[in-house]
Amino acid sequence: MINSTTPTIIPDSGLPTAPATLALDPRFADAINASKAETTRRAYGAAWRQWAAWCTATGIQPLPPSPEAVASHLAACAEAGRSIVSLRLTVAALQFVQDTVQTGSGSGVRLSADPPIAATLKGLARNSRPDCLSGQAP
Repeated sequence: MINSTTPTIIPDSGLPTAPATLALDPRFADAINASKAETTRRAYGAAWRQWAAWCTATGIQPLPPSPEAVASHLAACAEAGRSIVSLRLTVAALQFVQDTVQTGSGSGVRLSADPPIAATLKGLARNSRPDCLSGQAP
């Protein structure tokens, strides 16, 4: 398994990738970049940088992303005013990074389906709705 705590950042996207795969074939970064639109790469790169900074500040390893850490990060982001759409993008970005960087036991796990993450997203989405959409009087 690669050293998942020190991924290599792909130039022009800010997304991490496995150093071993880049050493094996540098064209791997080009293929990963080509798999997503430029705007998606930028959004995922920004979400990754926020996640990595949060992990550093809290003393958590960014990879593999534990469900409890991701749920805590999502709650902190929501508290800071990020929208539910932005939070879902964060989960998608972490999933993409996990899928492209991780090998072995961490790969193949769907973060959005993990119970702590799914419940957190559902609760944050419910709390973010305007009163008129949640059935409550304004």
